[in-house]
Amino acid sequence: MPERLLSADRARIVGRSFRETAVDAACFSDDIIDHYRDNAAAPGAMTAMINYYRANATTLSRWGPGRAPRIETPTLMIWGEQDPFLGLALTQGYGPYVADMTLVRLAGVSHWVQQEAAERVNTIMRAWLGKQRLLEPETAH
Repeated sequence: MPERLLSADRARIVGRSFRETAVDAACFSDDIIDHYRDNAAAPGAMTAMINYYRANATTLSRWGPGRAPRIETPTLMIWGEQDPFLGLALTQGYGPYVADMTLVRLAGVSHWVQQEAAERVNTIMRAWLGKQRLLEPETAH
């Protein structure tokens, strides 16, 4: 049922959700919205998109409170403070689950951090990857 609803009219609802939930809707031109809609409407795509959320719900309920495996890999989370889908409360309480967590919250940004704050996100990622020694030093050409 969710697939049929979200896929209707070449994934119209998916396209609308970007502009209607963004702090800066100008980040989503008609061409970009069409690209997302085309991909969401491709055969099997909507089921794959929804299955991500179905799997998370199933996995979380199976683990129960305090039983999730601990992530030992350094982790960076970039979060838009005006995210209409995922509240700021979800950025708290990771201590027991993530050994080395860096959280960067972006004011004035919604769920779509990479579109609404591309330069800030890239700067944050480069700095974090450099600190983790996961980024090759830039060489002069």
